Amino acid sequence: MTTSRILFALGAVVLVLVLVYLTIGSSPRSKSRTNPKIDLVVGIDGSNADPGRLAVEEPARPGEWPKNPNVLLVSIDTLRADHLGAYGARRDVSPAIDRLAEDAVLFDRAFVAVPKTTPSLVSLLSGLHPKSHGVRKLRVAASDKLPLLPERLQTAGYATAGFCGQFNCARKWGLGRGFDLYEDRFDYDVGHDPDRVGGGFYPASEKRAADLVDRTIDWIEEQRGQSQPFFAWLHLMDPHAGYSPPLPYLDMFAGTTAFSANSVHGNSVPPDLIHVQAKIQGKEDYDDYVNRYDGEIRYLDDQLVRLFDYLKKEELYRDSLIVLTADHGEFMGEVDNGVRYFTHGGTLHESELRVPLIVKLPARFAAGTRVSRLVSLVDIAPTIYWVLGLAAPPVDGLNLMRGVLDPGSANARREIFVQKPGDRAVFAVRTDRHKFVFTSRVEIDAAVEVLRAGEPVPGRYQVFDLKEDALERDSLAENHEQIAKELSGRLANWLVAPSPMDYQEPLVEVIDEETNRHLRALGYIE
Repeated sequence: MTTSRILFALGAVVLVLVLVYLTIGSSPRSKSRTNPKIDLVVGIDGSNADPGRLAVEEPARPGEWPKNPNVLLVSIDTLRADHLGAYGARRDVSPAIDRLAEDAVLFDRAFVAVPKTTPSLVSLLSGLHPKSHGVRKLRVAASDKLPLLPERLQTAGYATAGFCGQFNCARKWGLGRGFDLYEDRFDYDVGHDPDRVGGGFYPASEKRAADLVDRTIDWIEEQRGQSQPFFAWLHLMDPHAGYSPPLPYLDMFAGTTAFSANSVHGNSVPPDLIHVQAKIQGKEDYDDYVNRYDGEIRYLDDQLVRLFDYLKKEELYRDSLIVLTADHGEFMGEVDNGVRYFTHGGTLHESELRVPLIVKLPARFAAGTRVSRLVSLVDIAPTIYWVLGLAAPPVDGLNLMRGVLDPGSANARREIFVQKPGDRAVFAVRTDRHKFVFTSRVEIDAAVEVLRAGEPVPGRYQVFDLKEDALERDSLAENHEQIAKELSGRLANWLVAPSPMDYQEPLVEVIDEETNRHLRALGYIE
């Protein structure tokens, strides 16, 4: 080869390397930077008070409400708010939920306390953050000393029933207490391999919405001749991965989805970033899989039509309190952080934390109201207590009706606190505009002890400007150092604030064959 050809070849190689570098440098990965260090220190924002609890007078309950309204609580597994029409989705995915929202108060910015099913549902039924109730991850059962909403309603004379759609809300985890009837058994004799990795629908560990709605209607019908009011809780599993709705919902939606534009990789997702539950064979299947997610939502929505129509036919709908929400959302690759698509619990991004929250009050009070302030799933239990006129046990949450039925007494909450599942101190503080994420290698209990001793807890942080960066791709917002200093102080103060009740006991992680079989079937372990 001549010298000129060698030089030409070398020049071509250099040009290719430059182009590759420029391509990588301009990709979303270029946004990721080393997260700066920070120490959590109590009192850094000038206050040692618990910033989450406000001394605000409760609004007066309308005198026209029925004395003991029936209560229907619907929680939906893995449901992102932005896939519902009431929250801006353009597809006809959720007509029944959208009609419910027209009769209800809709909360635009509702967030979970932790993006994992069991600890999130414990927060839902207790009104407490995981730092108070102690259940921080799967495999851990709530303490018997923990007061739960159904127990309080049962004591107040309500007939109570719970219908559990998947293993992680089984009575094994302390969620069946206070129910006259709690259905959490699954069909084990189905001819499936119990050791297979999750993906699709697996009846040995989950139930379809149709079954749960059937049983709920049957149970309510059984109560019709009784003088007791009823409380029914349904936890619907359907949108959980792997997305596998029954026909005709499997192919109901087609075409490009919004997440081809929102996800970092579009519809060319690297196979190693696709969760094993997805069962996607090729990169081009991404949109098809999200279409099946919408099919799951439409399927369960059609089942809710049957339930709501039954309540209306029996003249139970108007005066009932109906609450609809989700235990967490779902990460679909909006950020390039190495977390697998179609899963939850791996990040503290909005896609996992923001959920729908729709509250239909008795007699359709405040119907059609939209509330933009920050609210949390821990606010649901104290709200139900207030609507029913019952004294609540000590809780972390606030009455959602503050500022709704009494506009002059708005809830001035400054922030929402969220934690990542697990024992390590990984928390987010979400304000109207910013999110501060603190990551530490220190375990939560040890971090609290250190903070109470007046010592700092080391970690790293991210700050997102959610107004300018809704997808949270630039982890260092403008003025991030000052924002981090302020919000880290609020987080430290919140962590050391006393819990509402001292009833925690050492919580033991359950590792047994039954639990492993279910978690493997549901895709949580491989």
